[in-house]
Amino acid sequence: MAASFDANRMEISSPPVPVIEGVLHSFDKTYGWLNSAAAQLCYSGSGHLAYAPGGVLPDPVRGLYWMDRSGKAEPVSVFGKRAFDTPKLAPDGRRIAYPGTFEDTQDLWIYDLFRETTIRLRSERTAMCGIWGPGGRGLAISSWQGGVLDIWWRPLEDTQAMEKLAESETDLFPSSFTPDGQILSIVKLGPPSIDILILRMQDKQLTPSMDTKYDELFPEFSPNGRWLAYVSNESGRFEVYLCSFPDVKENIPVSNGGGCEPLWSPDGKELFYLNLDRSKLMKVDIHTEPELFIGRPQPLVDYPGVISSPFTGYNISPDGKRFLIQEPLEYKSVEVRQLQLVLNWFEELKRLVPVGKN
Repeated sequence: MAASFDANRMEISSPPVPVIEGVLHSFDKTYGWLNSAAAQLCYSGSGHLAYAPGGVLPDPVRGLYWMDRSGKAEPVSVFGKRAFDTPKLAPDGRRIAYPGTFEDTQDLWIYDLFRETTIRLRSERTAMCGIWGPGGRGLAISSWQGGVLDIWWRPLEDTQAMEKLAESETDLFPSSFTPDGQILSIVKLGPPSIDILILRMQDKQLTPSMDTKYDELFPEFSPNGRWLAYVSNESGRFEVYLCSFPDVKENIPVSNGGGCEPLWSPDGKELFYLNLDRSKLMKVDIHTEPELFIGRPQPLVDYPGVISSPFTGYNISPDGKRFLIQEPLEYKSVEVRQLQLVLNWFEELKRLVPVGKN
C-alpha cells in the first residue's frame, strides 16, 4: 500500500491504495502473536522493484493427542490437523472448545469427540480463547472488537445474546471457575505486571486477588473451591503456589525447581504442572481435608514442550486417567521459485499515487 505524504505537515495527504499485489510476507490469520508482517520486497535507488510473490503464509497446523500417565500418546485422529490454539476440554469430556479462523474472522469452535462434528460459535467480535463454565452450558471468552481484550459470556445457543463480564484498560483472559460457577479467576496483562483478578458473577464485581509488583498468572481453582493454584515470579523465577480461597491468606510453595501451568486432578488429590522448559509434566500429591498436605514434586512423564500463556494449555479427562495435549505447530514451508522484477517502478508508483509539490 502507498499514500502521498505531506513532508511539511508530516501527515498522509491521500487515501492509501494497493501498489503491489500478492507480496509474500510473514503473516497468518490464526497465530497473530507470531506475525512480524515482514514483506519480501526491495527496490533500488534507480527505481526498480524486486519482490517474492506468495501473499500471506498458510496457517501452521497441529494435532491433538491423548497421553496416559505412562507417557504413551495417541493422536485424536478424528480431529485431524488444523489451525487452532489453547483447546479446552468440556466438563463432560466429550467436547473441545478452541479458537480458529474462518473467512478472515477468528471465532470459537466446538468439536464433539463422540459425534465427530464441528460447530462454529459465530460472533461479531474476535474470540481469542475460552474456558467452559460449570455444566458446559457456555464459555467465558476473551474477545475484542478493536482495542483490548474484554471478558464475555458466550452461551452455546446462537439465539442467546453474549454478555460482557469484565473490562479493563489492558487485556483480560479467563482462567477458571469455582465449582459452583459463582467466581471466575482472570489474568490481567500489564504494564506494570501480570495480575490475577477475581470476578463475582452475580454482580460482575471485579477485584484484585494478587495485585503486586510481581507477575502472577495461571490461576486454577481446586475442585472443592477452597484453594487457588497459581504461578508467581516473586522468588526470582516462576514457581507454583497455593493460596487459600476466598480469604487468600496463605501462599504456600508447591514446586521446588520452577514451574508453570498448574492443573488439578478431578478429585483434587493431585496437582500437575510443567517444569520451566516444558519438558516434564510434574505431579504433586495433595490432601486438602481435614488439613492441607502437600507432597514432594515428582516427574510424571516427558512433555512435548508446547508453550501456552497466560492460561494452562493442556487438559485432563474427567476420570483423571489421561491428558489432552496439543503437539507443536507444524509449519508448511513456502518455496520461492521466482522473483518478480519491475523496471522503472517509481514511475508506476507516481501514476498510482499522484503527489503534488510540497
